[in-house]
Amino acid sequence: MLVVAFHGDDGRRATFDVSRLPLPGWHQALAAAFAERTGPAGGLRTHAAARTGWGSLVRLMRFLGSLPQPPTVPGELTPEHVTAFHAHRMTTSPATARQDFTRARLLFTRLSLREQVAPQVIDRLRRRLPAPRTPMAATGPAALPATGTTKRLTSGYSDGELARLMAALRADAAQIRDRIRAGEDILRRYQRDPQALGEEDRALGRMLEQMDATGQVPTPPGARPNPFAPERLALAGRLFLTLWDLPPLLLLAAALSERNGETVKELPVAHRMLDDRAVEVVIVKRRRGASRWSETVTWEIGAPGRELHTPGGFYLLLLELTARSRRLRGSPSPLLWCVWRNGYGAGLGVADDHCAPFAHSLRGTPILPTAWAAGRRRPLLADPQPGSNSTQASGDALPLQVSFNRIKTSMEVRRTKRMGGHLPSAAKSNTMPVLFRNYLSGDPVITSWAQEVLGDALVDAEQQPSWPTNELYGRPAADPASLPDRPTSRR
Repeated sequence: MLVVAFHGDDGRRATFDVSRLPLPGWHQALAAAFAERTGPAGGLRTHAAARTGWGSLVRLMRFLGSLPQPPTVPGELTPEHVTAFHAHRMTTSPATARQDFTRARLLFTRLSLREQVAPQVIDRLRRRLPAPRTPMAATGPAALPATGTTKRLTSGYSDGELARLMAALRADAAQIRDRIRAGEDILRRYQRDPQALGEEDRALGRMLEQMDATGQVPTPPGARPNPFAPERLALAGRLFLTLWDLPPLLLLAAALSERNGETVKELPVAHRMLDDRAVEVVIVKRRRGASRWSETVTWEIGAPGRELHTPGGFYLLLLELTARSRRLRGSPSPLLWCVWRNGYGAGLGVADDHCAPFAHSLRGTPILPTAWAAGRRRPLLADPQPGSNSTQASGDALPLQVSFNRIKTSMEVRRTKRMGGHLPSAAKSNTMPVLFRNYLSGDPVITSWAQEVLGDALVDAEQQPSWPTNELYGRPAADPASLPDRPTSRR
């Protein structure tokens, strides 16, 4: 009864063992409350949300258990304990302190715990906490300020950084597309007439046919018989997407669709074509509350050959590139992403495996976008720091920090600028307050643009002809030359 079994709306499962936490007198009430939070009527209905809520619960109980005189049962908990936990989290991890406090409030207001703790504790948990924010420069450090009392905002890229990033993403995606299509072309020609190929292409076609039928990658002739041989890994890339292909494809999908990384990782296979001009997809938008995190979107396909510039065309390209691994996978997956991986490297005890990397957890496969940007043949560099010499050598330039959040912020900023700053039109996947507070507020690009717009408006106002005004109503008075002559009166 102390193990909570979770089955989320996203199809993922997990188990949470409350008996491993300190303070056994809490276990029964905690298990019941956490089961409510993760149940069908609770707010934690995805695997990632349940894991995050469990982490906050573990940190709370470990803190209470470490106190000199810990509350052994829920009834012994006091408001001072709650205040001390918040102060402890602000000292050790200020970035998540407020979230841990909020999750504790949502847990303690469940019926299983609310009846066992003092009302003063509930009142203390329901107090609003301040959330000060400090904008971070686009190329600034990723660490929090030394004070530990502010929340870091992730700002977007400058125009130059975004242009370089998009060019690099499209270049790597085109290379992956051309690589797999070239392998498929050799496979088709080999299956049609092997004798029409040269000796080298015929040997390659024979291996590709074996890979297409079994999903297993043989060791190429001349390579050392090792499952980790570079020649074998290069041969796998002739027909399959690999884990090394994920960073540029995921980042480009996030940029074209203007969605966050979680949504891109859970792109579905199911879709509907609309007159070969658009594709309709049901995507996942988390953090909207229970039963409200699915959304139907329509993405433009675009002209042939422009699939790297439109969200619908790129979605169909991803379906093409992942189709073979989805077919060779043992069990079907409703998710789009499916790649080849080395089974020995994954600890499976087999040479090859075709997997859906985000089927069990969105964090199961690390993407490391910044490592991809720095490890390219032409690494991506950030703009020079403000106040530094703009002619500095490229070796002294900072590497570009790449993340899904920064790409999402950049897309939100550009769309807002296209809409002339009209927030009701610019709000696409978020509400207007969320758009302004989490994406636009403090961003250097949107701040500079707003200053330019305001400056132009002031210049236009100064250049307008000035007329005398009516002091009573503040309206321009009529030109005296245009008024008809009237007899004057002493009164």
